[in-house]
Amino acid sequence: MGRIYVGEAAWLDPLAPMDTCADRAYEGMWMAWSGCLAQIQRRRSQIKCAVPEPLPEQCTIEVKAIPTRGCPGALCAEFVQVLGARGIPTATFEELVLEAAACHKGWRPRGAKHLSIPLCQSRRLFVLPDPTGRLKPDEVYLHAGDDVDLSELFDGSGEVVALHNPAVAPEDVVKFRAVDLPELRLHDPPYRHVAVLSVQGDQPPAAWLSGGDYDGDQPLFIWDKRITCVTPLARACHVASAGDGATASHVDGIPGQCSVREAQETPGGLSEELRRYVGQLIQQSDLLSELYGLHEVWADRAASAHNAEEQELASQSAAQLVRIYRDALDAPKSGLRIVIPDHLRTNYIPHWHRKAEQDSENDLHVYKSMSTLGRLLSSLSTQSQ
Repeated sequence: MGRIYVGEAAWLDPLAPMDTCADRAYEGMWMAWSGCLAQIQRRRSQIKCAVPEPLPEQCTIEVKAIPTRGCPGALCAEFVQVLGARGIPTATFEELVLEAAACHKGWRPRGAKHLSIPLCQSRRLFVLPDPTGRLKPDEVYLHAGDDVDLSELFDGSGEVVALHNPAVAPEDVVKFRAVDLPELRLHDPPYRHVAVLSVQGDQPPAAWLSGGDYDGDQPLFIWDKRITCVTPLARACHVASAGDGATASHVDGIPGQCSVREAQETPGGLSEELRRYVGQLIQQSDLLSELYGLHEVWADRAASAHNAEEQELASQSAAQLVRIYRDALDAPKSGLRIVIPDHLRTNYIPHWHRKAEQDSENDLHVYKSMSTLGRLLSSLSTQSQ
């Protein structure tokens, strides 16, 4: 089996024939990106189900093809929410909305669910580990496209904000200093449409922003100075708060993964593991959607709180939902049984979160949201009338 080349392998299907399953039951999206000089060792976090440990000669993936173009960036509701929590005012987003409407004919902002504010000075880029080992943890090398001039950033003072995908907590917004690496810029083939990040430290940024497995994640990188002025905040692990009953572990250079439920082992060997994985994958979408909606509510309540006690309660609830959300993302691979605690379910929601079909429900308590996102959506609603 040996190395898997991008030009030869499509999505690594976990339901591949059994004789190749030991090699295939790993997460991968290798057809979508490439450009990495180094060989990438498979990590424990990539395992989708219980398969035999691969032999050393099966443990490297050499990426050889040319990466796809970086996608232009846009600010969705979750990005507005986390950037607002980091100090970006509502007025900045209103300014970006006006610019987008002027530049994109026919574009109009919609409600929270479909909010997407185009941002010219941003790109969604694939993350690669630094093959030179020279990048410091707070540095990034960017190539956003031949039509994007980043020379001003490479003078050593240019700041770049990266939003983890998904961005559900203030810690998912990180700042880097853009630097130039001639080895990458002049390499043949050149590193194009990628963000190269440091591999230094116990929790290297390259591993964290790529989810630890370099499987094609595309974080949003922003160099617009109105966004790069975010309040400094060191990236922190999502550790359990007192009384949670969860503990943080550090695996493969990924920030702490907090397990709120113990893994459920499935008897029956590999075929049963695959059935379990597919079954959980099907259920995952609804669960993630519910967790995401609950987190939106609690995060908004924390930002709209009238007193410190209410803010603390909402913040703790939002943080717990973040941990459960991250566990739910990996549930098909880890086998965790995810259960949403009853105390995190709520009918006390912000005005922008209410759906049309909920208007007739008597048990809903709707409040006027004063968060950055709530103010922005209220402003957009007023402008459209």
